[in-house]
Amino acid sequence: MKNSSDFSKLTVNIELLRNFKHTKTIVKIFIFAFLALYVYVLFMPRETIYTISGETEHMEIEFAQDIINEWDVSKGLLITNILIDDSIILPEDSYLFVDNLTNVQISINERSESTYTLVLSLNNKNGSIGVIEAPDNIIELSSYAEISLPINNSFILPFHGKVYLGNDVGRGVNNILLNGNVRIIEEQLLKDGRYIGGDFPLDIGDRVELFADSQMSEISKVKGFMKITDNKYYEFIVHGEGDKVKVERLGSSGYEISPSFWYRITNDPIVAALSSVIAILFLLMEFSSLLFNYIKKEQ
Repeated sequence: MKNSSDFSKLTVNIELLRNFKHTKTIVKIFIFAFLALYVYVLFMPRETIYTISGETEHMEIEFAQDIINEWDVSKGLLITNILIDDSIILPEDSYLFVDNLTNVQISINERSESTYTLVLSLNNKNGSIGVIEAPDNIIELSSYAEISLPINNSFILPFHGKVYLGNDVGRGVNNILLNGNVRIIEEQLLKDGRYIGGDFPLDIGDRVELFADSQMSEISKVKGFMKITDNKYYEFIVHGEGDKVKVERLGSSGYEISPSFWYRITNDPIVAALSSVIAILFLLMEFSSLLFNYIKKEQ
C-alpha cells in the first residue's frame, strides 16, 4: 500500500511539473509579446508641441503668409535706402503687411536715458517686403526697409513663421537672449489629452531654434507674440509643433531638447498602466519559477 501511495504521489508531482512547465512557457511567451507591444507604444511617434518663452534683446523671424503678421507701425520712422536720407514719419493708423518669406530682425535701441526705440530691420531676398497701409496712402516696399518705433507704452506684436531666438555671442554683438524656458507638451496615447513632457531652462547668450524633423534640416513654423515695454529687452512666447529644439551656447554645437521617455512612463496614463501590468507579469513569472522549483525539489 505504501509503495502504491508513493507511486501515486510521484505521478501527481510529475503531472504538476509538466503543467507548470507548460504554464511557465505560456507566461514567458505572453510577457515577451506584451514587452514588444510596450516598447512599440513607448517609442511610437506623438504629436509634440513646444512652448518657448523668455526675455530677449534680439529675435529673428521669417514670416509665413498669415493675416496675423499685421503690425501697427504708427509714428514709426521708415527708412528704405541706407545710402540716401529718404526717411519719413509714418502717420497714425499705419499698418505693415509683410509678404511671405520676409525676414525681420527685432531689437531695441536706447534713445535716451530710460527711453527706447524698437527697431525692425526687414529684408526679402525673393522680392518685396510687403506694403504699409496708411489712411491716405499705400507705400509699396522693396526688398529692404528699417522701421524705428518709439516705445511710449506697452504693446503686443503677434507673428507666424520661422523663429530664431537670441544671437550668436561674439565681437560686435550687443543684443542677446537674456533668459528663457522650453516646455514640451506631448499628446496622450489613445486619449484627447496632453501632458507636460519636460521643462528646460535657457541661459543668457543661448541661441534657440525649433526643428520640424529629427535630422534638423527644416525649421518649424510657429505662432507667438512679443510684448514690447519700455525696457532694453522684450518678452516673447512661441508655440509650435516640432521634433526637437537645438540650443547653441557661446557659438558651440550646444545640445538638443526632445521628449523624454521617462516623462511618458510617469505622465501618460496608458503607458503607466502598461508599466504596472509588466511589473505584475514579472512577479507572476517569478512566482511560477519558485513554485516550479519547489515541485521539482519535492519530486
